[in-house]
Amino acid sequence: MDAFQRCVTIGEDHPALPGHFPGQPVVPGVVILDEVVVTLKEGRMDEGLAGFQGVKCLCPLLPGEPMVIELIPGTSGQITFTCTSEGGDTIAQGRLRLRGGV
Repeated sequence: MDAFQRCVTIGEDHPALPGHFPGQPVVPGVVILDEVVVTLKEGRMDEGLAGFQGVKCLCPLLPGEPMVIELIPGTSGQITFTCTSEGGDTIAQGRLRLRGGV
């Protein structure tokens, strides 16, 4: 399995944004993780997602800001993911555990 990348932008009209820091909205971590799962499916790596491990949100993602999600297959049924901003800041990172993996 090869690495896979996808660029995504969460629009200012996303339904999760109202109430999430009114006046200065940021994209909630769960929305970012949802996009990681979509990327997993688009990269045809979704062999049965069992869960997330070691997830860290390191930098806020603003509505309308492009984000690149990269998936890198590893051993033991795990895939490492990194979400970065256009400027190269790491927004979030962690691992996806697939069914049958350790």
